[in-house]
Amino acid sequence: MSAWVRLADLSFWNECPRIVRPISALTVAMREHAKGNLQVDLPGLGRADEIGEMAQAVLVFKEN
Repeated sequence: MSAWVRLADLSFWNECPRIVRPISALTVAMREHAKGNLQVDLPGLGRADEIGEMAQAVLVFKEN
């Protein structure tokens, strides 16, 4: 296996938790909201990336 492939593999596994954890937390919050718990905090609202945009979209449902 070339060094580039190993580097790409290492980079993927290094960055994966940074993406998966916030999405998982937002999924848990969305499930709570669907159960009627409107007091749940939405993780990711302060982020300036796609995860933050997803949290903003969920906030619209929460407020309406």
